[in-house]
Amino acid sequence: MMPRQARSHDNYVRIAEYLLSLGYNLVLAGYCQGTALYNTIYVKDPGIARFLLEHGADPNAPSYIGDEYGLGRTALDAAGEDGDLIPDPNCVALAKILLRWGALPKPPGETWGQDYWNEWIDEQKAKGQWDQGIEATMTKYDAALVHSALHLLFFHTAMLAREGGDIHLRDAMSRNLLQIVLEDAKPEYSDHFQDNLQEMALMLLCGLKLRLSAPELEQAKRTCAGKGYQETLAALESVSP
Repeated sequence: MMPRQARSHDNYVRIAEYLLSLGYNLVLAGYCQGTALYNTIYVKDPGIARFLLEHGADPNAPSYIGDEYGLGRTALDAAGEDGDLIPDPNCVALAKILLRWGALPKPPGETWGQDYWNEWIDEQKAKGQWDQGIEATMTKYDAALVHSALHLLFFHTAMLAREGGDIHLRDAMSRNLLQIVLEDAKPEYSDHFQDNLQEMALMLLCGLKLRLSAPELEQAKRTCAGKGYQETLAALESVSP
């Protein structure tokens, strides 16, 4: 952190400490109708975001700023958007902090329903992007959950889990969802494969609360080490079974 950035960070923390001492409600929307956590994205300061989360900020609190679907945008929405349009490492760091604190990507709409998923699966098959072996070992709904996680599709994975997909499913080889992703995901599935793989692991474990036993967590770490997934390995080192 450069000296000027360090001074700005210290000032933000002092202001936040002062407001919290006065009883400031972190869920309230302020400047530009966004929560305090939401607005940390625009100052691109991962440290103040972490400070707010440590003091009770809700990582999934929506702002009053509507998106194209009329829903309130979250801090993770903003971090992902800025990270894509402006390749700023601070936005990537912010997204990872939010994911570690349980932030979930917000898909469009309140619910998509079974009809949507049937159509989506048919589209994936038509594109040749569906693993037929998945469907042979589990229900169509859970197969869609595995497919979306395997292809690092955050919105689809989160929504399927919210709508009742079994996050603790096992495949024919008794692999958990994280192990399936670590072993079978391929770099061609994503333009930023290493970053997205780490973020999918964080979302599964911290956001969707995938439970792993200690041996399963160690197995996941060995898989990451063997495949050279150093960033994901570092993320797993900070997770307790």
